[in-house]
Amino acid sequence: MEKQAKIRIKFEDFGNFTFLDLDSNGKVVDCHPYHRQIWIGRQIDLETVKQGFYPEYIIGGIARETLNYRIKKVIEL
Repeated sequence: MEKQAKIRIKFEDFGNFTFLDLDSNGKVVDCHPYHRQIWIGRQIDLETVKQGFYPEYIIGGIARETLNYRIKKVIEL
């Protein structure tokens, strides 16, 4: 069963990455238009999901990286 998205992060559009859909725990359940195979299942730190911020994602449960795309809008679905 596929998890249902609860949050959509829309990014400033540079033609490569326009949104991520997250479940209520910050796990990526969809993305558009590219890199779906890379992002599905990744964990986003919900504390960094704010308009104008660069969100952080968690690698292996401990390491953190900052996504190089600024959040344009956060939508609760």
